[in-house]
Amino acid sequence: MSALDYHSYYDEAAAADGFRNGDPDAFEWLASRYRQQASGVARSILQNSADAEDLAHEAFVRAWTHRRHLIRGRAFAPWFFRIVRNIAIDHLRRRKRFPDEALDVRRPASRDEEPDVVANGRLVARQIRVALGELPPQQRRVASLFFLDGCAHAEIARTMSLAEGTVRAHLSFARKRLRVALSAVHR
Repeated sequence: MSALDYHSYYDEAAAADGFRNGDPDAFEWLASRYRQQASGVARSILQNSADAEDLAHEAFVRAWTHRRHLIRGRAFAPWFFRIVRNIAIDHLRRRKRFPDEALDVRRPASRDEEPDVVANGRLVARQIRVALGELPPQQRRVASLFFLDGCAHAEIARTMSLAEGTVRAHLSFARKRLRVALSAVHR
C-alpha cells in the first residue's frame, strides 16, 4: 500500500489493530493523526516545546516497541496518551534529580586555545564520529543529516524517501544509542 493510500484505508479501530500486529502503515496513520496532540500533552506537562517534541517522538517509539500491550478492541489514543504522560512525568523527575546548571551570561566564555582544551575537543569529536559510525546505516544517515547538516525531519524524509514518522523513529533510536555510546564523554 502506498503512503497516499493508507490515509483513506484505515479508520481508528483498523489502524489500532494493524498497529498492534506490526503494520508500519497503520503506525504511520496513527502517528500522523496524534503527533500534534502528543506534543501538546507533553508540552502541557513539561512547559518546554523542544523537550515536548522529543518526548512525543520517544512516546511513539515506545508505543511501537510495546504495541502488543495494546489490548485488542481498545482505543489507541487513551493507551498512547498514557505513555506520553508517563514519559513526561519521568522526564520531570529526572530533571529534578539532575537540574540544568544556569550559565553566567555576564562573563564571556573562555576562548583559550590551550593544548589540553584542543586535544580534548579532538578526542570528543573522534568519539562522536565513532559512535555515529556504529549506528545502523539508516539511523546513521538520519542522525548525520539531522545533527551534522541541520536538516529538518521533512527534508530528511524527502531526501531518503521515507515517511516523516519513520525519520523521527530512526532519530529517536539513534539518540538513545548515541547517549549510551557517548555517556563516558560526559563524565
